[in-house]
Amino acid sequence: MEDQKYLNSEDTFFEYSYLALKDYFSAKQEFTEFYNLIKDNECKNKFLKTASFYLFLVKQGDWIVDVDGSDPKIDYLTETYKYVGIFSLIESLNENTFMDFYSYLVRNKTKVKFPIEDKTKLEELYRNYKKELGSIQQAINFFKTLSRKSQESLADKLKIKGTEQSIEILSKHLYLTTLEICS
Repeated sequence: MEDQKYLNSEDTFFEYSYLALKDYFSAKQEFTEFYNLIKDNECKNKFLKTASFYLFLVKQGDWIVDVDGSDPKIDYLTETYKYVGIFSLIESLNENTFMDFYSYLVRNKTKVKFPIEDKTKLEELYRNYKKELGSIQQAINFFKTLSRKSQESLADKLKIKGTEQSIEILSKHLYLTTLEICS
Protein backbone atom coordinates (compact mmCIF):
# COMPACT_ATOMS: atom_id res chain seq x y z
CA MET A 1 0.00 0.00 0.00
CA GLU A 2 1.22 3.47 -0.93
CA ASP A 3 2.16 6.03 1.72
CA GLN A 4 -0.99 7.93 2.71
CA LYS A 5 0.75 11.28 3.25
CA TYR A 6 -1.59 13.17 0.89
CA LEU A 7 -4.67 11.81 2.62
CA ASN A 8 -3.07 12.46 6.02
CA SER A 9 -2.88 16.16 5.03
CA GLU A 10 -6.19 16.02 3.20
CA ASP A 11 -7.24 19.64 3.83
CA THR A 12 -4.05 21.06 2.30
CA PHE A 13 -3.93 18.72 -0.68
CA PHE A 14 -7.66 19.05 -1.29
CA GLU A 15 -7.13 22.81 -1.74
CA TYR A 16 -4.18 22.20 -4.07
CA SER A 17 -6.27 19.73 -6.05
CA TYR A 18 -9.12 22.20 -6.34
CA LEU A 19 -6.73 24.92 -7.57
CA ALA A 20 -5.40 22.48 -10.18
CA LEU A 21 -8.82 21.38 -11.45
CA LYS A 22 -11.23 24.22 -10.72
CA ASP A 23 -11.52 25.12 -14.41
CA TYR A 24 -13.39 21.84 -14.93
CA PHE A 25 -16.05 22.48 -12.28
CA SER A 26 -18.73 25.16 -12.08
CA ALA A 27 -18.19 25.68 -8.34
CA LYS A 28 -16.13 24.35 -5.45
CA GLN A 29 -19.19 22.47 -4.20
CA GLU A 30 -19.29 20.48 -7.46
CA PHE A 31 -15.60 19.63 -7.03
CA THR A 32 -16.26 18.57 -3.41
CA GLU A 33 -19.10 16.31 -4.53
CA PHE A 34 -16.85 14.79 -7.20
CA TYR A 35 -14.11 14.18 -4.63
CA ASN A 36 -16.55 12.63 -2.17
CA LEU A 37 -17.57 10.06 -4.81
CA ILE A 38 -14.07 8.56 -4.46
CA LYS A 39 -14.77 5.92 -1.81
CA ASP A 40 -11.43 4.12 -1.55
CA ASN A 41 -8.77 5.87 0.58
CA GLU A 42 -5.97 4.63 -1.65
CA CYS A 43 -7.70 6.19 -4.67
CA LYS A 44 -8.32 9.43 -2.76
CA ASN A 45 -4.64 9.56 -1.81
CA LYS A 46 -3.60 8.99 -5.44
CA PHE A 47 -6.07 11.63 -6.63
CA LEU A 48 -4.76 14.22 -4.15
CA LYS A 49 -1.16 13.41 -5.08
CA THR A 50 -1.70 13.50 -8.84
CA ALA A 51 -3.86 16.63 -8.85
CA SER A 52 -1.38 18.45 -6.59
CA PHE A 53 1.56 17.44 -8.78
CA TYR A 54 -0.44 18.65 -11.79
CA LEU A 55 -0.81 22.03 -10.07
CA PHE A 56 2.89 22.33 -9.26
CA LEU A 57 4.41 20.74 -12.37
CA VAL A 58 2.01 21.84 -15.10
CA LYS A 59 -0.42 24.58 -14.10
CA GLN A 60 2.08 26.64 -12.07
CA GLY A 61 5.37 25.00 -13.00
CA ASP A 62 7.68 27.41 -14.80
CA TRP A 63 11.29 26.91 -15.73
CA ILE A 64 13.02 29.77 -13.93
CA VAL A 65 16.57 30.83 -14.81
CA ASP A 66 18.63 32.93 -12.44
CA VAL A 67 21.33 34.20 -14.82
CA ASP A 68 22.24 37.86 -15.32
CA GLY A 69 21.08 39.12 -18.71
CA SER A 70 18.63 36.25 -19.22
CA ASP A 71 14.86 36.29 -19.09
CA PRO A 72 13.87 34.75 -15.76
CA LYS A 73 11.22 32.55 -17.43
CA ILE A 74 12.17 30.84 -20.67
CA ASP A 75 8.99 29.85 -22.48
CA TYR A 76 10.28 26.96 -24.59
CA LEU A 77 11.91 25.33 -21.54
CA THR A 78 8.74 25.88 -19.49
CA GLU A 79 6.52 24.34 -22.18
CA THR A 80 8.86 21.36 -22.59
CA TYR A 81 8.99 20.88 -18.82
CA LYS A 82 5.19 20.94 -18.59
CA TYR A 83 4.80 18.54 -21.53
CA VAL A 84 7.12 16.00 -19.93
CA GLY A 85 5.38 16.58 -16.58
CA ILE A 86 1.99 15.69 -18.04
CA PHE A 87 3.28 12.39 -19.42
CA SER A 88 5.04 11.61 -16.15
CA LEU A 89 1.73 12.05 -14.36
CA ILE A 90 -0.02 9.84 -16.92
CA GLU A 91 2.58 7.11 -16.35
CA SER A 92 2.15 7.44 -12.58
CA LEU A 93 -1.54 6.57 -12.93
CA ASN A 94 -0.77 3.19 -14.44
CA GLU A 95 -2.23 0.29 -12.49
CA ASN A 96 -0.27 -2.40 -14.35
CA THR A 97 2.51 -4.13 -12.55
CA PHE A 98 5.85 -4.24 -14.31
CA MET A 99 6.83 -7.42 -16.12
CA ASP A 100 10.42 -7.74 -17.31
CA PHE A 101 11.25 -9.17 -20.72
CA TYR A 102 12.41 -12.53 -19.35
CA SER A 103 9.15 -13.02 -17.42
CA TYR A 104 7.26 -12.10 -20.57
CA LEU A 105 9.17 -14.73 -22.57
CA VAL A 106 8.69 -17.58 -20.12
CA ARG A 107 4.99 -17.07 -19.48
CA ASN A 108 2.71 -19.61 -21.14
CA LYS A 109 1.06 -17.09 -23.47
CA THR A 110 4.17 -16.54 -25.61
CA LYS A 111 4.92 -20.23 -26.22
CA VAL A 112 8.61 -19.45 -26.83
CA LYS A 113 10.98 -22.33 -27.50
CA PHE A 114 14.42 -21.94 -25.95
CA PRO A 115 17.12 -21.28 -26.87
CA ILE A 116 16.16 -18.42 -29.18
CA GLU A 117 18.93 -18.54 -31.75
CA ASP A 118 17.39 -16.33 -34.39
CA LYS A 119 18.12 -12.64 -33.72
CA THR A 120 15.17 -11.59 -35.91
CA LYS A 121 12.83 -13.76 -33.83
CA LEU A 122 14.20 -12.25 -30.60
CA GLU A 123 13.72 -8.72 -31.95
CA GLU A 124 10.14 -9.60 -32.96
CA LEU A 125 9.43 -10.92 -29.47
CA TYR A 126 10.87 -7.76 -27.95
CA ARG A 127 8.71 -5.55 -30.23
CA ASN A 128 5.66 -7.56 -29.18
CA TYR A 129 6.66 -7.18 -25.51
CA LYS A 130 6.95 -3.40 -25.86
CA LYS A 131 3.71 -3.23 -27.83
CA GLU A 132 1.82 -5.18 -25.19
CA LEU A 133 3.48 -4.00 -21.98
CA GLY A 134 5.62 -0.99 -22.85
CA SER A 135 5.08 2.41 -21.28
CA ILE A 136 3.63 3.77 -24.54
CA GLN A 137 0.58 1.59 -23.76
CA GLN A 138 0.06 3.62 -20.58
CA ALA A 139 -0.34 6.79 -22.62
CA ILE A 140 -2.65 5.12 -25.13
CA ASN A 141 -4.79 3.61 -22.38
CA PHE A 142 -5.02 6.94 -20.58
CA PHE A 143 -6.27 8.76 -23.66
CA LYS A 144 -8.69 5.93 -24.47
CA THR A 145 -10.32 6.37 -21.04
CA LEU A 146 -11.28 9.95 -21.89
CA SER A 147 -14.85 10.57 -22.98
CA ARG A 148 -15.56 10.30 -26.71
CA LYS A 149 -16.14 14.08 -26.77
CA SER A 150 -12.74 14.77 -25.15
CA GLN A 151 -10.99 12.36 -27.52
CA GLU A 152 -12.55 14.03 -30.55
CA SER A 153 -11.73 17.50 -29.22
CA LEU A 154 -8.06 16.57 -28.71
CA ALA A 155 -7.84 14.91 -32.10
CA ASP A 156 -9.35 18.01 -33.75
CA LYS A 157 -6.93 20.37 -31.98
CA LEU A 158 -3.80 18.27 -32.49
CA LYS A 159 -3.70 16.99 -36.04
CA ILE A 160 -0.76 14.98 -37.34
CA LYS A 161 -0.07 15.39 -41.04
CA GLY A 162 -0.27 12.26 -43.12
CA THR A 163 -2.16 10.15 -40.58
CA GLU A 164 -5.75 9.26 -39.92
CA GLN A 165 -7.28 11.01 -36.95
CA SER A 166 -7.56 8.75 -33.91
CA ILE A 167 -6.80 9.08 -30.23
CA GLU A 168 -4.48 6.06 -30.42
CA ILE A 169 -2.33 7.59 -33.17
CA LEU A 170 -2.33 10.94 -31.38
CA SER A 171 -1.34 9.45 -28.02
CA LYS A 172 1.46 7.39 -29.60
CA HIS A 173 2.78 10.48 -31.36
CA LEU A 174 2.63 12.59 -28.20
CA TYR A 175 4.35 9.89 -26.16
CA LEU A 176 7.12 9.34 -28.72
CA THR A 177 7.66 13.10 -28.85
CA THR A 178 8.13 13.03 -25.08
CA LEU A 179 10.76 10.32 -25.44
CA GLU A 180 12.59 12.40 -28.05
CA ILE A 181 12.56 15.44 -25.74
CA CYS A 182 13.95 13.41 -22.85
CA SER A 183 16.74 11.71 -24.78
